[in-house]
Amino acid sequence: MNVIGFYITVAVCVLIKIEDNYIGLQIKPAGDVSHIPQIFKEHSIQEATHKKFTEEYGGKVFYVISIKEGGKKKIHNMEGIPEIEEEIKRLQK
Repeated sequence: MNVIGFYITVAVCVLIKIEDNYIGLQIKPAGDVSHIPQIFKEHSIQEATHKKFTEEYGGKVFYVISIKEGGKKKIHNMEGIPEIEEEIKRLQK
């Protein structure tokens, strides 16, 4: 699995190569949980570019919401991790 940096044309922060495909991570920092509704609004706006990404690179784009807790960065939406793992398994077949 290779990780590549920011890819602007499809609004993805991180590309992860899985075999001959890629998945994308859209990392969204949230100063606190009050920013999360805005992040989901942006997600619906970017759906078309994420669909384009899937058509071009084979994998899905996932949102990772980062919050600070006790001075450390933490993934807020941990419930999305199993979906990312499933997509990785799908692309490895």
